[in-house]
This record gives sequence, structure tokens and C-alpha cells, in this order.
Amino acid sequence: MNKLLWSAHYDVLLEPVPYGTIQEYLLDGGRVGGKTQHIAISLLDAVCDPNGGSVIAARANAVDLSGSVREVIVKKIREAGKLGEFIVPDGKLTITHIPTGHKIYFRAYEKSVTRTKGDEPEGDIAAVWVEEANEGRNPLYLDAMLTTYYRHMRKGGKIFFSYNPMPQPLHWSHEYFGKKRLTKNTVYLWCNWRHIARFLPKAMLQKIVEAKRTNEKYYRYWYQGEMVSFDGLIFPQWKQEYYVSSDYLKKAIESGNLPRFLLVGVDGGTKRDMTACAPCVFMRNHQFVLLGKYYHNPIKTMPLAPSRQAQYIHEFIEDLYRKYPEVASIPIAFVFDSDSGSQEIMLQLRSMYGYTCQAVRAKKVWQDIQRFQDLLDEGLFYCVSGGYKDYYTREDLPNDPFLDEIENYVYDPVTNDIKDDQVDHILKAVIYAVKSMYVEPRMRTLNTDFMATLKFVNYNYNY
Repeated sequence: MNKLLWSAHYDVLLEPVPYGTIQEYLLDGGRVGGKTQHIAISLLDAVCDPNGGSVIAARANAVDLSGSVREVIVKKIREAGKLGEFIVPDGKLTITHIPTGHKIYFRAYEKSVTRTKGDEPEGDIAAVWVEEANEGRNPLYLDAMLTTYYRHMRKGGKIFFSYNPMPQPLHWSHEYFGKKRLTKNTVYLWCNWRHIARFLPKAMLQKIVEAKRTNEKYYRYWYQGEMVSFDGLIFPQWKQEYYVSSDYLKKAIESGNLPRFLLVGVDGGTKRDMTACAPCVFMRNHQFVLLGKYYHNPIKTMPLAPSRQAQYIHEFIEDLYRKYPEVASIPIAFVFDSDSGSQEIMLQLRSMYGYTCQAVRAKKVWQDIQRFQDLLDEGLFYCVSGGYKDYYTREDLPNDPFLDEIENYVYDPVTNDIKDDQVDHILKAVIYAVKSMYVEPRMRTLNTDFMATLKFVNYNYNY
């Protein structure tokens, strides 16, 4: 396959394994280290080899498959100039190499450990790739999937695990992969940006050097892949330059960067908790721009019935249209937190005003946070400056709750986890929208499964 962007650091991935041996490869380390790209090329080598076999590319959740690993593999096929050798059905989770008949299967493993029927591949398996291997809830699911595929590795084969270290010291992945490193048939590779520096664009190298200069801990965790003790911000990627004036949208439209649709993230409150809405407009260049903030604090004012909250949220959207008439003609949808308080507001908003509303799927705190971190790191998220209107009191309040939350969201220095009792309502609403919209912000890959459920969106359009 195409070795144009191949680093010698990864040569071990291509070495043959003895007949009947299953070799495991652990690739951890920092982002922008080339793990994903090199494993994808290794899998394609196995598929195109007449003496090779089919391969499995897996992630914990099905929603991450259509982008992510599939996107990378299709890109590598295209770069090698071999699209004519493959059957690549649109949106399908099986790709076939025509000359050998070998297939690339895309599988999600996080489900019941007893549900393996339907995952059986045809023929022999030469390799299995588990991308973001530490994102699952429990290693039992991972082991159950591998047990299924071991039976099909009759000649032996390779298992690739690629991941970035989790910041929580007690996360299951540290012990799980730590034990795997000690086994006989395991190859361990620590990977970071230095291994592929000569292939990185100048702008990316400048970003990495700037991170090292301005925030050593963030640099060591994000780009070096080290386990560090955090006692600071969870979103050090947030920069003042992402906080833009209200004419940002107008200037973007003038430059041809048009708004495509409006996705409103909602963290719905109860009698004692805040309700927050984050209207994010998705732009043609895949930017996400937070245009305004809806915020209701029942402790400062009074608890509101779900129908009243729905009324105020509708008023908020109407006000947003008046302020930004450019988005009044594009589709709009809401994605709500999946708790009961949010669902009551969602049902009212849907029945009273006919909005397209969905609950966020498969919430995972750290994976969702990291997706938003990626979006910030790629410079794809912007927030329009300004406060918010309290629709109950009809007051215009100058403080910006999003700015307050993102600039004060911190780790607990003892547990290295998110510190308890932090205010994060607008932040969560934004994260729900980001999670629903993007599969891989680093590759500008959209969640087409989610977009397909929004009937008015042409999700096959080249956004």
C-alpha cells in the first residue's frame, strides 16, 4: 500500500508473525502521533495480500464507526490510488477488496457480552484493530468481541489497540493494558508527534510548539501522551480568539462560509437545577458557532413548569432569529440531555411548537469532553460574546455563563477527575451539541447517523 507518509517508528506493524501466533500491538501516546494512519495502512496491506485475510476495525459505539476508522481507511485507499480495486458502498460497514475477496468489517463491541451472533465474519481474519481502545465502559465487552474473532484467526494474526491515556488514574484501561504489556506476544509502541514531525504541516508544528511554551502540563498530556497530575483547567485549549463579536456570522457569510443548520443543545433543569440552551450554528467549513445563551436559574427566581420553560425557549429562538436573520431560514433541531427533567421540556417544546427534538445518545463524560477538546484544538468552535436574557424577570444580564464555566472548569487534584459541584450547564449543552454533530473533529467528520434522523437535512451533501 501507499508508504508515502510512513514513519520507520511503525515498521514493526508490518513484520509477519509466526504461523498460529496472535500478536498484540499496544499503541498509546499523544495525539497527532500517527497511530491511526499507520494501523490503517497495515490493515490494508493484509487485505490486499492474497495470503492475508479479512480484517476487523472496531470501536465501542456504532455511532463512531461511519466516520472515524472507516473514514481513515477509505482515505488511505484513495491516497494509494486503489479505489478501483475496492467495493466501497456509501455508508455501509463492509468494504471488499475485489482481487482477493478479503473484506474490511466495521464493528461496535459495546453491547451485551452474550450478543455476538451477527458479528461472525466470512473466512479467515488476519487482523483486528480496536481504535480508542479505552473508551468502553468495561473491558468485558472488549474481551467478548475478541473472543469471537480469535476463532477466525486460524493462521494467527495481529490485534492492534490504539488509544490515548485517560487522565483518571483509576480508569480501568491503565490496569488492563498494563497487564497486556507484560505478556509474551505483545509489542508496545509509545507514539507522539515527534515520530511523524516531518509529515506534519507547519501550522500544526507551530501549534504544538506554542502549547509546549504556554502550558507544559497540557502539552505533556495532549501531545506527549504522558500521565500527568492535573490541578488546573479541563479546557486549556480555549483561547480568547475564539470569543468573537456579534458580526462574526455576517463576516463569515460574506466570505462564503455559509450557515447550514442550527443545532440547539439543551441541559434541562428541575425545580432546583438550572436550564441552559446553547444554539450552535453549523457552518459550511465545519465550524460550530455558539450564537447566544438561554439560562434559567430556579433558585434565583422560581421553578418553572416544563410548558413555561418551552415557551421561554421558543421566545429565545425567535429573538435569536431577529438578531441573526441569516439563520432564520435554515433548519433547526434540538438535542436534549437524557434525564427526566430535560425530557419533560423536550416533549413540551415538540408538542407546542413542532420543533425537531432528540435526546442525546450514549453519554460518556470523558469521551464527550475529549471530543469538545478536539474541536477547540482544531479551531472549529467559536462563541459570540455577550450575556443573556432572563426570560422570567425580563432582565438583560451582562455576565456570560459560558465564559464563566469554561474558564473555571477544573480537575480535582486528588482524584484527577472532574471536580464535584461545578457549574457546567451551558457547557454541557454545548457538549451535547458537539457530541451529536461530530464523529471526529480532527478529521472534520460529521455524525451522519445523527444527521440522517433529522429528516430535513441532506446528510449526503458535501458540507
